Amino acid sequence: MAADQSPVRKNLLWVLLVTTAILFGMVIRMVDLTDAPLDFHPTRQLHSAMIARGMYFQSLDTIPDWQKQMALNQWRAEGLIEPQIMERLTATVYQLIGSDYLWVARLWSILFWSIGGLFLFFLLKEISSSTAGTIAVAVYMFWPYMISASRSFQPESLMVAAIICSLWVILRWMKEQNYKWAMVAGLLCGFSIYIKSVAVFFLAPAVILMITNNFGIKSAVRNKQILIIAMLSILPYLIFHMYGVYGTGLLTGQFAYRFFPQRWIDPVFYVQWFGELDKIFNLWILIGALAGGLFLIRRKYFSIYLGILIGYFLYGMTFSYHITTHDYYHITIIIPFSIGVGLIAHAVLKKSRRFQNITLAIFTVSIIFLMIWNAWSARTLFKRIDYRLETDFWSDLGSKLGQTSRVIGIFPDYGYSLAYWGWINVTAWMTTGDMELREMSGQEIEIQSSTVRKIREFDYFIVADTDEFEKQPYLKRFLNKNFKSSQPRQGVLIYDLQS
Repeated sequence: MAADQSPVRKNLLWVLLVTTAILFGMVIRMVDLTDAPLDFHPTRQLHSAMIARGMYFQSLDTIPDWQKQMALNQWRAEGLIEPQIMERLTATVYQLIGSDYLWVARLWSILFWSIGGLFLFFLLKEISSSTAGTIAVAVYMFWPYMISASRSFQPESLMVAAIICSLWVILRWMKEQNYKWAMVAGLLCGFSIYIKSVAVFFLAPAVILMITNNFGIKSAVRNKQILIIAMLSILPYLIFHMYGVYGTGLLTGQFAYRFFPQRWIDPVFYVQWFGELDKIFNLWILIGALAGGLFLIRRKYFSIYLGILIGYFLYGMTFSYHITTHDYYHITIIIPFSIGVGLIAHAVLKKSRRFQNITLAIFTVSIIFLMIWNAWSARTLFKRIDYRLETDFWSDLGSKLGQTSRVIGIFPDYGYSLAYWGWINVTAWMTTGDMELREMSGQEIEIQSSTVRKIREFDYFIVADTDEFEKQPYLKRFLNKNFKSSQPRQGVLIYDLQS
């Protein structure tokens, strides 16, 4: 009787820990919820904020005409990068509650990430055990970088969750092999790629390797269910791509400055790539987890795990510049990382059958410690800076300059803070990083000849990134020689271009 109850108790323990990890993970992400989204890649978050506000203001009749028009213009100026799902969901809630509270977007991101955690447990339970699933969810929900990244106003949380759900459904289809699961698998894979097209790097190699490994190439090509999965996976983004490129033309500019194969032969590229991974995970822990995943995963699931890793490698090689400059480009590696840690934990528990109760106790304490320690660290990080002072400054500056002022400048966030809270159209001056990117694409940048011509079109030049300003000595000399400046606060200079 006791032997029969032991597995039940163990399963109840894992279910309790998973539930706690997901709910506690959601709660800790809501700390400092209403503060401005300037703690994690503000440029990317405010890009989405501009779009969501424009969508919301489009239907409002209770605001001044100039403000409504400004919001619409700023929305359109953001262009089209991917389907604006997160922005539309956020704007819909704005309409329901009657105000554009940016914390709404955080709640959506937290919700989607947490759904991903639930399906990660289902995925690990399918390929390994509840033990592996529980440990994987704890890592997924409480890895320090992911706590910040998963509450950001970006489509990444939704994309990661959709990829995990897709992988689980693909495994369900492999088990059942019927048309119902084939259609669900195709729709979910298609939705993942539709959210953000780079999801194809993580799904396509994994699914293709798994299918060819189980069916063979000839059988796979003739299989109608596989054909349904392939068609449904491709169709949503294909329609969006055709609409964006050939319909509106809004997507045509999104393919510039992306592909730099010349970096592949530069050793510095790989050093920078590994450096980004080291900042997020600690490189040796990451290598250990991924290696453990490859060695410990069951043979029938090896191809899907290997496919995810191959996809990540191809993704990094394709976006060889951004993979070394934008740390959130690595967010999807949390999937194989969590799986690897979970599989290692399962192997340790399996090997320690004689001391299983002690091992279970150690795992339980370790999970609780991981959650509390990283939750407290995240809380400290979120509470460290009150960004309301920052938003008040940009709001006041916008009022002083005037909403019709023509503003250009060097900003750490390309002027998004001034544009969003100051209600001013802002043109960002090209940074040295922007120049490097264009030179890699074969463009010639002549900053001195363009300086006078471009600056004369504006009323004010604002310097809010002094480090970048120092990297452009010609611009600094030109502004100091020809225009009067004021300093409204430490680290911000305003040049009056009409003086």
